[in-house]
Amino acid sequence: MFGKKRSHNGIISVDPLPRAEELASFYKNDYYQKTDNSTYQQEYSPEEIKQKQLRASLIIHALNALRGISAGTRLLEIGVGEGFVLKSAADAGFSVEGFDFSSYGLRKFHPELEEFLITGDAQVLLEKIEEHSIDVCVLQNVLEHVIDPNELMQKIRGKLRSEGLAAINVPNDFSSLQEDYRKAGKIDREYWFSPPAHLHYFNTENIQNFM
Repeated sequence: MFGKKRSHNGIISVDPLPRAEELASFYKNDYYQKTDNSTYQQEYSPEEIKQKQLRASLIIHALNALRGISAGTRLLEIGVGEGFVLKSAADAGFSVEGFDFSSYGLRKFHPELEEFLITGDAQVLLEKIEEHSIDVCVLQNVLEHVIDPNELMQKIRGKLRSEGLAAINVPNDFSSLQEDYRKAGKIDREYWFSPPAHLHYFNTENIQNFM
């Protein structure tokens, strides 16, 4: 049974947190493979595929506008998932690589990119990357999944070049919007509280304090 606790910077976290080996097993064997959820499904309509492609291309367009792409521009995506962002980055000319616990999602939707994926715990895999060697690091819906997001961000900071960029996206959970809907009776439960998938709950207020 999972409870909740609030940190000094306003982030609600699962209590107790799972052990690293339990979390690794969950993502390797269950997360993509066994159930559909609001983020990942077994099949998508053409419209849903197009939406995922457009969102990915928007991220890469913004990174290109801020950082620019040249020969050897190195992009690391942590939490590759189904590979839509990695595909858009590769098509745009980035030198890509990705980390994820499982290759299932990438193999299903972008098998041609599997050679750029390393499976395992990102915290461990980051240790093998040379300091200040990454130009861009992308984390789309990742921070809420890891046991220690602060430690992960510290490691990423050490791997980025001085002019490097991190592109980070998180769900807006335990937000004022959700609270307003609960008070109005339009939400009957905290449906976004979903351990062990989501362990930490960021929103537009606390993400700034965290960063």
